[in-house]
Amino acid sequence: MLSFIQQARISLDGDMASIIVPSKSYEKVMQDPFALSVLLKHESYAAPNRSFAHWMMAGYFRTVPFFMQNFTNKIDSIYASVALAKVLMQAFLLFLLASLAGGTRKIRSREFLFPAVLISFLFQTAEFNQYIGVIDRSITYAFFYALPMSFLVLFFQMLFFIEKNGGWKNAGIIRKITLIALPVLISLSGPLNPGVALIVCVLIFCNEFWKTKNSNENVISNVFGRLKQIPQSIRITFPILILLSMYSWYIGQFNSENFNFSLPIKERYLRMFDVMPDFFFGNSALPVLILFILLNYIFLRFTPNTKERSDLFQSGKLILIFSLVYLLLLPLGGYRGYRPTILRWDTFVPVYICLYFLAGYTSVVLFKQILPQTRKIEFVWPSLLCVLLHSDASFV
Repeated sequence: MLSFIQQARISLDGDMASIIVPSKSYEKVMQDPFALSVLLKHESYAAPNRSFAHWMMAGYFRTVPFFMQNFTNKIDSIYASVALAKVLMQAFLLFLLASLAGGTRKIRSREFLFPAVLISFLFQTAEFNQYIGVIDRSITYAFFYALPMSFLVLFFQMLFFIEKNGGWKNAGIIRKITLIALPVLISLSGPLNPGVALIVCVLIFCNEFWKTKNSNENVISNVFGRLKQIPQSIRITFPILILLSMYSWYIGQFNSENFNFSLPIKERYLRMFDVMPDFFFGNSALPVLILFILLNYIFLRFTPNTKERSDLFQSGKLILIFSLVYLLLLPLGGYRGYRPTILRWDTFVPVYICLYFLAGYTSVVLFKQILPQTRKIEFVWPSLLCVLLHSDASFV
């Protein structure tokens, strides 16, 4: 309820009308959702690889505000609809991250509730939204960044539980169809999804390949033998997501909005590196969150070396590699005049989501690993993080 009230008080952004109506520049993307005119005729128009984000936002605001008018006036119905959309996005992401961190989808279980409570405090609406916020204050950015990214998280969350519950052969037909269809929605939504999906798929695939073993001395037979040991769910779904992400990247080159801004790649990197110290250390929110995760890992060093702990450390390594690779490739994604330094809170949303996940994951594993008589301390430690992030900015 507090999040709803906070979100309802935020002013509307100037991009809403051009997307909802839509403006003439966005008519084409609404008419050609799969960008076939780009592929077959090499046409150029605005946002050809973001059709589903346009559809979802336009469809939402063409219907929900009219429903809200049953409870309030016409003006307030728009603000209420904005707040509802953001709260639903937050709840959806919270469920996905908490279920992954706790390893369960049972929302009444301690394994789910413990990380869920912690992660819920990390969704910043006010002071620290521009430093560690995932749900942008701008509703347009929320529809084009947080929402599409949540579908990508859903994809990997479904894969995780499929493997946990017996693999692809034991998965229901609806789950299989959803996993095969989701890449279409993922790749043709937000601007960050294609690049993030490619990096994550490559990292997970390499990690799974590295874990396999094959005694065959023939190099080719050894490679194919190890490939067969990779989970079937990955072998089936990853190629679909990778190919569609590459398609999205290709048609994105014909985005007419790119032609309005031009900056040499070298200059993009220089601008990003120049702003990095202030981005990471200009406010206490991000350093505090990173420090919290690092301290959890340090505490875990003194706990028994279980499989759960080993998986946690491996996840941390993969997320660190992902964050570094993503950061280094970010300037190659293009340049916008309204985002002159390349690196900004909206472009860093994928890493924020990873940090949210690690904060919950490390906390729940640490809670399980420490002795029962010291578990009260584990409640105090995350509580301190929540108090710091929800205190006045001058205090933090």
